[in-house]
Amino acid sequence: MKHSIIEFLNLDEEEVQSIQCESIEECLYVSVTLRTKDHTCPTCGTTVVKVKDYYQRKINHGLFINRKCIVLYKQRRYQCPVCNTSFNEVCPFATKHQKKSISSHLEIMELAKDPHTTFKKIAELLHMSPSTVMDEFYRNLPVHHPIFPKVMCIDEVYLGRNSVKKYIAILLDFETNQIVDIIYGRTKDSLHSYFQKVPVNQLKKVKYLSSDMYEGYLF
Repeated sequence: MKHSIIEFLNLDEEEVQSIQCESIEECLYVSVTLRTKDHTCPTCGTTVVKVKDYYQRKINHGLFINRKCIVLYKQRRYQCPVCNTSFNEVCPFATKHQKKSISSHLEIMELAKDPHTTFKKIAELLHMSPSTVMDEFYRNLPVHHPIFPKVMCIDEVYLGRNSVKKYIAILLDFETNQIVDIIYGRTKDSLHSYFQKVPVNQLKKVKYLSSDMYEGYLF
């Protein structure tokens, strides 16, 4: 069990000083202390081995065998004997001040690859709020650079009455039937905001534009 958890935490057994597991209801709590190792003072560059104190970080680490996993990480704080600067040991689970692990953020992006999985569903699986999932998804979303075709079609798709914006506008390559891009919203403001960000050399590629008579497309 402990070996599996060490692998799940993406650690080597040599790094671990102690590890304890406890299941409470549907959650797995993993208490971890890593072995002491030399650190470099960020201020003066001195090699530091003196531990000033410890404090416990509570980090949401996603799912372990369909259970929420919380890492209780006993993190050391070192103190430089030369300049007296104190600093934390390198945390392998999460970045500074973060309560969600790096792995849980990666898991959001992995689950979001399934087009049938909603933000709400991902939030339920990872025991996060939908707003946290959405913020993380859009923060890490790769920048898309659409390549505009010579002949482009534009049309809308209805998202449903419960959506903040009821429609999306789809740009389509008329000659290949491939989707060029999807715009959230079909109003003049939405379209104008989108096309303002498109490089001029891409806009000049379009020689013909096909659309229906919706007035928003007459921007």
